[in-house]
Amino acid sequence: MPPETIPVLLAVTAISLISVLGAVLLLGRGSVSRYLPVLVALAAGALLGDTFLHLLPHAVADQGGFTLTISYGVLAGLIGFFIIEGLLHWHHHGEDLHDHAPGEIHSFGWMNLIGDALHNFIDGMLIASAWMVGGSEAGIATTIAVALHEGPQEFGDFAVLLHAGFSVKKAVALNLLTALSAVLGAIVVLAMGDDHGLAQFLVPVAAGGFLYIACADLVPEIRKRARGWALLPIILALAVGLGLMVAVHEFAHNHGHGDQEHGAHGQREGILAPFHDATGAEAGRMEWKLDTDAGQLEVWISSGGGDGMPFDLPVTERVTLTFHDLDRSIDLVVRDAVENVDSDGYATVREGRTNYFVFPGGEGADVAWLEDDAFSSQVSATFTRDGMLYTGAVFKLVAYDHVGAHDHSHGHSHK
Repeated sequence: MPPETIPVLLAVTAISLISVLGAVLLLGRGSVSRYLPVLVALAAGALLGDTFLHLLPHAVADQGGFTLTISYGVLAGLIGFFIIEGLLHWHHHGEDLHDHAPGEIHSFGWMNLIGDALHNFIDGMLIASAWMVGGSEAGIATTIAVALHEGPQEFGDFAVLLHAGFSVKKAVALNLLTALSAVLGAIVVLAMGDDHGLAQFLVPVAAGGFLYIACADLVPEIRKRARGWALLPIILALAVGLGLMVAVHEFAHNHGHGDQEHGAHGQREGILAPFHDATGAEAGRMEWKLDTDAGQLEVWISSGGGDGMPFDLPVTERVTLTFHDLDRSIDLVVRDAVENVDSDGYATVREGRTNYFVFPGGEGADVAWLEDDAFSSQVSATFTRDGMLYTGAVFKLVAYDHVGAHDHSHGHSHK
């Protein structure tokens, strides 16, 4: 079971319950028309903020740059949401609907339920993807953005069901049932994400989908409902939505996740060597330190340079280092699966993943051959992450110089 399972399921369940409850309370007071424009603007700001402050940056960091995969994912989100919305005739945000005979359940009510269930299923997938790929920062931000979007959506959907002829009790039950389809979507990603790369692809899809929802659905709704001075609360709500995403970003960076943005603790003046994905494209850099005094070897893996984003692997993975001129290989592993504290005293485990590996990883390993200050060898590393093989460039591994570290921290790798 992925470590993100509990927070993901709690997030999607809470959104499902809160959005339906909020719709019932607001509609019960007859205040949906008064608050809907502001809520829509708030959701638009949150969706745009989540897209540009969390989802896209994490997708770029995860893939080592703005790749074609990200471009295809964003396009898939934009076009896919457009097609789905058109085919299923979603009726969101209080659209005007025609009257029907008393006691009759209009067909648009059932169509709305189908569209809403699919929409929430996708939302659940996107939330789970954000948690799995971007950690708690992207997960929390995406959960908030979806929650703020779900509020206005559920208000409109609940009103549609009532107008279609459903009783209040039946409308509540059906709306809750479709809302809980988000849980099923999250379970699909939790079960398949790591093994099939689904989560990594869905993050840019989420970015494209959120862009479509914000720009094609929410912003036109705002423009239709607000004129003149009525734009002021709309603009403020839009700014609040963006501000919430900024606050999530800043909070995460000030409470432990800022380390994620800088390789857990910045550059350590070790030897930098690039690594490449299965296509041969450079995916990031590994920073190596050999402490001959202790016979210990460390590596930090980043998607950028030595001061880049951590390129986290599951704590169960290992990094294999081959010494080409010694006809020898070793495996670097985690110190422990809970914190995996590095030599600078910083915990490196983030939601069951880390970018820090060491040799030896336990007692009894032969380290005598690494305890020579004159040690030198041509080496290269390989590792896998989520089923993909990554290969490091050949570089010259030498002892870490505590005095003149900067003098040999660059220029030893060979493509």
